[in-house]
Amino acid sequence: MKKGCISLAFLIALFLTTFQFVVLADLIFEPPDDFYHKHYRDCSNLNRNFYANGESGVVSVKTEPGSNKEVTVIENGVILNISFTYDLRGVQWGVIALYSSGSWVTGWIPMDDLVLAYDYISFEEDHRDEFYRYSGDYELLFEIDEIVFWTWPGSGEIVLVSGSGYRDAELERNWLYAAFAYKDGEGREWGLISYFYAMKNTWICLDDPSNQEIPAFNKAPQPELRSPADADSLQSGDANVQQGVDTRPVQPADARTFQGGLRTTILIIILVAVVVAATAILIRILMKPRK
Repeated sequence: MKKGCISLAFLIALFLTTFQFVVLADLIFEPPDDFYHKHYRDCSNLNRNFYANGESGVVSVKTEPGSNKEVTVIENGVILNISFTYDLRGVQWGVIALYSSGSWVTGWIPMDDLVLAYDYISFEEDHRDEFYRYSGDYELLFEIDEIVFWTWPGSGEIVLVSGSGYRDAELERNWLYAAFAYKDGEGREWGLISYFYAMKNTWICLDDPSNQEIPAFNKAPQPELRSPADADSLQSGDANVQQGVDTRPVQPADARTFQGGLRTTILIIILVAVVVAATAILIRILMKPRK
């Protein structure tokens, strides 16, 4: 009986560990695009933002890489999230997923018609030689009511203000630490937080973590883009656009709202189901009266 109780305790612990994995797992958004799901093994995850920058003032979104069939057109200057790329005979294509008028619009754009928007990766590339390992004390972060998370030091762009009067310091101790640190021109020390409550790669000003008024001393540089097309040149009701898809420029949904791909979700559900079923079977065996 003692051995059975130990086994039961082990299985319950395994279940709780698996449940925690499910809750904390990073789910990668997979676009609801037919071409992507047929060729996902050949696609590379990117998940970065780009400006539309077509030669004619717009970018033409195609049904799949290399296709002549147009889904919609988007004016230059609109920011698009490219979740995955695909190489077609040496030409890189990026897939976009836009939520417009209650339905998804997906399609592919040559990467040559896009310009990268400055982000935390760009900041790392520019300042990598200035990064170092943080050796300070994190206690201040667990004592304050609010922490301000920034896209990168000096960006002026706040990702999240965490806390608002309530924080679970014991839980946060597992995640809230700086992978790297950086000092700005004013001597403020910043920490790169790799993961925190499903947020990845954000920055905290370790010297002043609650201050939302830190000046934007390192704003994202604005790239030179081709002029957008004249409104008269955007032809609504193009013959290539089917099923009422709007041909006017569409603003992308916020990339942070996307919650996981179908295959990842199914895998997690299966893992939980297996652990739950195994737990139930073992409990039944252990609780069965011995003859």
